[in-house]
Amino acid sequence: MARSVVRQGALAPKSYSILAQAGDSGVDMTTVTAATIEVQLPDGSRPSWPALLSNASVASVLVTHAFAAGDLPIRGFYAVLARLTVPFGSNVLETDPERLAVLGEFEVEDLFFDP
Repeated sequence: MARSVVRQGALAPKSYSILAQAGDSGVDMTTVTAATIEVQLPDGSRPSWPALLSNASVASVLVTHAFAAGDLPIRGFYAVLARLTVPFGSNVLETDPERLAVLGEFEVEDLFFDP
């Protein structure tokens, strides 16, 4: 699995994307009407990032957030997941959490990750 790494304070056009897959849910991913990316920062705070949907197919949809001021205030590992709105059933689906590493301006990636 590729590591997701971004610099602290990054701004658009830098972005973060999650490929949300239908898996065994039985949901047609073309019916997803909206999405957010839910985040837990290393300090425990839990912001929600607005997201755009693209490349929808029956099996998957790409959920993307373009970074804005204040999105990446501290370095460390962020837990991120996509929350998808669908027009039926439970009305909300979530992906499994992923880990996003936020590095300082001059931090070297190899020193940030455990070997």
